[in-house]
Amino acid sequence: MRDAIFNGYPVHLVETVEEIHSLKEKFTPKVMCGVDCETKGLEFKPEQVVGVCLSGGSDYSVKGYAGYYLPIRHNGYNNLPIKDVMELTQWVIDNRQTVFHNRNFDASMLEYDGIKIPFVGGMHDSQIMCYLVFNEPYPALKDYSKRFLKWDMIEFSENKAEDHNFGCFSADTKFLTRSGFKLFDDILEGEEIAQYNPDTKKLEFVTPTNRFDYFANKLYRINSERIDSVITDNHRVYSRSREEYRVLPASCLFGVQRTFQLGTKGYDGNFELRTEFEAPKVKVTRNGKSWERVYGDDITFEKSALLKLLGFFLGDGSCSKLKSGYGSFEIFQSKCKAKEETVEWINSINLGSFVHYSESDRMHFWKIYQRTFCLWVNENFIVDGVKRVPRWVYSLPIEDRKILLDAFVRADGHYKKDRKSYYMDILSSKELAEDMLELCISVGLSAKMSVYDVDLSRIPIIRGRELALKKSKHYRIHVHPNKESKISTSNWGLADPQRVVCFSVPSTLLIVQRNYKTYISGNSTDPTVSFKYAAGDPIATVMLARKMWNDYPYIRKIYKIDNFTLEAVRLLCQNELTLDYEFLEKLRDEKERKLKELQTRIYALSGVYGFNIDSAKDKADVLSRFVTLTEKTKTGKFKTDEDALMKLNHPIARLMVEYSATRVFLKSFVSKMCSYKGRVVRANYNTVNVPSGRLSSGGSSGNPYFIPQNLQNVPKEEERLFLHHHPVIGYVLEESEEGCVRFKDGTPVKVKTKTGLHRAFIPHDKDWFIMTSDYAAQEIRLAANFSREPNFVEPLLEGKDIHMYVAKKMFGFEDPDHRTKVKIVNFSALYGAEGPTIAQRAGISLEEGKALFAKYKATMSKLYAWKAEVIKSSKKRGYALTYFGRPIYLLKFLSSSERGKAAYAERLAVNSVVQGCLPSMTFVPSQDGKTLKTFHACIAERVLFSKDEKGVEHRGVPTYRGKDTCLYVKFESGDFIVCSQNHKFLEYKSERSLLSVTEAGIFKVQLLAPQKKVKFWSALFKVSIGQCFATSLGKLFSQVMKDTVPAKDSKIAAALLRAWLLQDELKTTNFWAVHTFRSLVDLYGYNLIQVAHGRYRLKWGRKRGTKVEYSFEVGTDNVVSPSMISGYQTYPLSGFIHKNTGADLMRLFLIKFTMLNKKNEEWRNNTRMILPVHDEQNLEVHKDYLYKAWKYMKKVMEFKPDNFVIPIVVDSGVGTSWGNCLDFDCISLKNRIVPKDLDPEALPDDERTYLLDIIKECDVRDLPVRLKKYKNE
Repeated sequence: MRDAIFNGYPVHLVETVEEIHSLKEKFTPKVMCGVDCETKGLEFKPEQVVGVCLSGGSDYSVKGYAGYYLPIRHNGYNNLPIKDVMELTQWVIDNRQTVFHNRNFDASMLEYDGIKIPFVGGMHDSQIMCYLVFNEPYPALKDYSKRFLKWDMIEFSENKAEDHNFGCFSADTKFLTRSGFKLFDDILEGEEIAQYNPDTKKLEFVTPTNRFDYFANKLYRINSERIDSVITDNHRVYSRSREEYRVLPASCLFGVQRTFQLGTKGYDGNFELRTEFEAPKVKVTRNGKSWERVYGDDITFEKSALLKLLGFFLGDGSCSKLKSGYGSFEIFQSKCKAKEETVEWINSINLGSFVHYSESDRMHFWKIYQRTFCLWVNENFIVDGVKRVPRWVYSLPIEDRKILLDAFVRADGHYKKDRKSYYMDILSSKELAEDMLELCISVGLSAKMSVYDVDLSRIPIIRGRELALKKSKHYRIHVHPNKESKISTSNWGLADPQRVVCFSVPSTLLIVQRNYKTYISGNSTDPTVSFKYAAGDPIATVMLARKMWNDYPYIRKIYKIDNFTLEAVRLLCQNELTLDYEFLEKLRDEKERKLKELQTRIYALSGVYGFNIDSAKDKADVLSRFVTLTEKTKTGKFKTDEDALMKLNHPIARLMVEYSATRVFLKSFVSKMCSYKGRVVRANYNTVNVPSGRLSSGGSSGNPYFIPQNLQNVPKEEERLFLHHHPVIGYVLEESEEGCVRFKDGTPVKVKTKTGLHRAFIPHDKDWFIMTSDYAAQEIRLAANFSREPNFVEPLLEGKDIHMYVAKKMFGFEDPDHRTKVKIVNFSALYGAEGPTIAQRAGISLEEGKALFAKYKATMSKLYAWKAEVIKSSKKRGYALTYFGRPIYLLKFLSSSERGKAAYAERLAVNSVVQGCLPSMTFVPSQDGKTLKTFHACIAERVLFSKDEKGVEHRGVPTYRGKDTCLYVKFESGDFIVCSQNHKFLEYKSERSLLSVTEAGIFKVQLLAPQKKVKFWSALFKVSIGQCFATSLGKLFSQVMKDTVPAKDSKIAAALLRAWLLQDELKTTNFWAVHTFRSLVDLYGYNLIQVAHGRYRLKWGRKRGTKVEYSFEVGTDNVVSPSMISGYQTYPLSGFIHKNTGADLMRLFLIKFTMLNKKNEEWRNNTRMILPVHDEQNLEVHKDYLYKAWKYMKKVMEFKPDNFVIPIVVDSGVGTSWGNCLDFDCISLKNRIVPKDLDPEALPDDERTYLLDIIKECDVRDLPVRLKKYKNE
């Protein structure tokens, strides 16, 4: 085995079959094993796994635990036998407790390689645990290992499908060596090539650890203005989509918009430029006498002057060695207005008296005749009559190279106005052009070269001579200030099979060039180099899981549900969906016609033809002819979004809204779904995305196994369809009225259902149907059970209309209008809505909304008492819990403002507090905004803490948390705080990683600058004229120790400014009072620090990161913390307890049905689980299994534990598509449905008989009470 160390733990590269077999003994039963796999790409298919990563040991110490990498499919490497590796992996999964990170991916990949994945068994997932702690979507192993383990992880170990399978470039790709850019075949064994170091952003020359050369069948081409590359599908591409660069296989990025890195900080050099040239001495013999003759004088250049001279020479200069003792070196420039600046620049160079100036009618000349210098220039800068850049130039210090390059641009190039971008023109000399391009790369510039054919018959050159040229090449080097370049979807394409090559380097990143376009790319990684990080991933996975489990015990209760759900969802994702493409294509054609009609009408009404209706600017220009636009965006442009247009109340504006809606519907849904024709349609469901615990769906970047569609967002419309007979299931809903079921009076029977694009999802076979089950009014039912609110409980138990029941309780009588309004309040109030929101939703005035809400709140006293208790407990813990124990992390809402990453508590408590409490004598802004009050003085007030960039106010309510032991905490920076003993600090450069006081002595905590100085100029004036009511910091301290002080008092501001200017000190050992004073000083824009024990002084600013120096107890006091109630939707989260419990019910349902599918062959053969959306589950069911499927659905989904008084029930429906499901009261034993609420007495005789025949087929126990009487009729 090869050995290495990964964050203190030993890691190994397994190299023999004997070593594989020895691992079983190393993996002891009581210690969890980590499992990960390295793959060619993200697509689920056979032979994707290139290596398996395992970890285990006798204990979890660095001496007892280790990681192992087992390579199986690396090209050009002596891999291990796949059979032996997979047998070991199967044994580990079957016999040990295992931990994955994102198990869905690794388990699916291993399954395609023959591994039998159990239904959970002993498998665990550290990603689920991380998700449960802070509810952050898709927790990455790299990020969480860094935050919680303080480990450094390699960049590509973060990816869910790392690639170590020797992805390569086409053979015409060049690599940078010390001898310039070379093709693979021209680079000798052991020759150094350039690698990119992402930490220093510089290039470094290293000896490759391996070379790769083979034939590849699948290749991609990236071709844009600044990048040209042909790479294998598994090549490691270095790019970014948003903030940080990552390495991903090309197959994951094909067709995706990414940003590539082109420029660097160059590479260093230390070569000393020669600057002294002795005058030549020539032996002269005449008349039998010999002597030495000195031609000219010795020359000594300033280094920068010589560099400028040489750079200009390469562009516009010549050099020759004369037969006499002299030479001729000259640079020249034409006499024209455009070159006047260049001439001035040359004259500004300190060239010395040895430079001779002359001029002609059209040219300026600067000459040097010293032969030694001319010989040196000829030997170094001219090769076979062609000017070249000698190799030692690339070893000069980087600043010297930049000087030479600048001079060349002035001679043969052109700076643009910004002086950051420029180009260089080189005629005929390909060698010099390539040299200059390399010189640009060597100093870190982003440069490319274009080649043009030229045919200039006559070109004027020096001294008025003319030179006739035939066809030649013109080389132009473009230097761009932006060292990055975006690649759009259109820049990707396929390339023909061909030979590919690559190198392996330690940093894993190369600088490559093709067709004179240069960029940074990943390299082929050799297992002998990369195994350290591959084998380290499973170690990090296990240690992270243990950290989450031990430090955050509140996740344990719900973890079991989520761990089982993960496997259920993985299997669900394998199910194929069927789309009705005939319906979709017909709908697409219809919407395209509508789009054209709307466009024509907009052009006709506006009188402006051909403008871009999708352009906000064009829309604003057109509308301004008819209406006055007033609303503007932050950038000062007129708003033309839907809300702004609807307020205009103009026909053109309304048409524009309709046009935009139609276009989005067409592009994002209909056309997109039509494009899936001919491929397998599968949905990717995610369990670690939405904090509420609901499943989300969508594509998986780079994985064509799934369609890129969020099924939760597929548009649906409530529509009434006509009820028809169906020969198999009894009834069905259709759009056509002809032949439909009618009432006695001839009115057609129409039933409300959810259609829209749901109609596009159909069963895979004509003998199968869609069965849907949805929790009925689960929010109200859950609230009734939790709160025991009688106005919810009684109507639900008695089967009454709950909305009418509550309305009657509120108003004393039944009224349909009251019912409509109360229905809105019933659902809205559960999620924190109050008068204004209710008024908007109900379409009533603000006053009416407030009165309605007040009446509702008075009626539903138990409901609001329960809500208050939930909010109170959530604040105390920092998270809310669902019925099943799902934690919803609330600290980021309860103590956060939108002012940046910091929260209000961070501002007060060394600007870093995100949890815990502060003494009640801590100053905060008051509700009126004019004064500063202590917590004690503004309990229960709504305090405006800040406004964000969008103008959204962030208000919070200071709330007592009881008495607690408090600490005085002193930081290394001099900052200090008095806080409760369980106080937590935000870790430096981390948004959510929390540190205790002890941990803050090891790791830095985050600080922010004090607020803007209050009345600074007024204070400065008062100080300058000696007007300060407090002549020392101590006097100011004693005078402002009150519950309330002015928020913008120029006297206080002047006293603080004076104390800062004079470096006045405050002396006190009253730690409570000095904490209070510090909070006041901070709100006035200064920072109070401790300079020695009991001595304090003002500072202008504050460090951004610091550690705790020491802390000690100062006693017990009332402590307070604020609860943010606006800006973030905090308190509506307390309502999530209802929805989250529903989400957990859906997860339990998925688990039960997956287990049923594994154990019950009859169920497995007659049902297919598809489309879990929100609180709704959909199945495909065979026509002969409808009754049994419905009974199973009811048994599994309906929920009533012992402490519930109201059961959570489901409503079910059946249809020929997802969009025409008909709700039913029951299904007969012959698999025919009884439509919900269809009254037999309202039907004509023949229809009544048809319905009663189905009712008679039903089990009487399944019939609702109102239909039981018809069973024996």
